[in-house]
Amino acid sequence: MIQNTSLTLFNGLCIIFTIHPGHVGMELGMTRRSLYISEDIKKGDIYTHENIRSIRPDYGLPPKYLQVVLGKKVNRNFKKGTPMKWNLLW
Repeated sequence: MIQNTSLTLFNGLCIIFTIHPGHVGMELGMTRRSLYISEDIKKGDIYTHENIRSIRPDYGLPPKYLQVVLGKKVNRNFKKGTPMKWNLLW
């Protein structure tokens, strides 16, 4: 079922958009969080709360794996903004 929905913003502007059944997953994916590297880190450093953050969109590991990542040794240099993936841990 196609559904028309409207959203009224704080300034009174009204936005009308259409939700198609096949695209709901894509829209939800943009609102989910995932783990990202939040500052440049070098090989040999340790993953900490200071260099790993849970932000949008969901291109990295789900936040439920934060405790698994924390305390692990970094295996190569990474730039800020890199999505956290399993292959970055091994």
